Amino acid sequence: MFECMQAFIEDKGLKNCIQYNTKVRVVEQIGEGWRLHVSISKLDSTEKTAVINTSELIVAVGLTNQPSMPRYPTSPGFKPIIAHSTGFASQFIVKENTHTLIVIGSKST
Repeated sequence: MFECMQAFIEDKGLKNCIQYNTKVRVVEQIGEGWRLHVSISKLDSTEKTAVINTSELIVAVGLTNQPSMPRYPTSPGFKPIIAHSTGFASQFIVKENTHTLIVIGSKST
């Protein structure tokens, strides 16, 4: 699975668009985009915080059996549509004038 994902990333030129070892602490909807407050784990075991502004957002949560769902303390009214990958295509609908946040993870079996 990892090799397939890496090949896709290379093929589509996405390597510079992906940030690993990052925990999303807060997500805010701003205008027509998103503001993320994140903490980034460094190789020396330290952490730094950052703010990222983006018009589109995909969050990958890792390769574990236990989901690591980010919490959104500034969005108490957020009611997400939750779909398993087997039904994602039939359940995912893009609506005009809305923003979409996709939280993904994977596990090889």
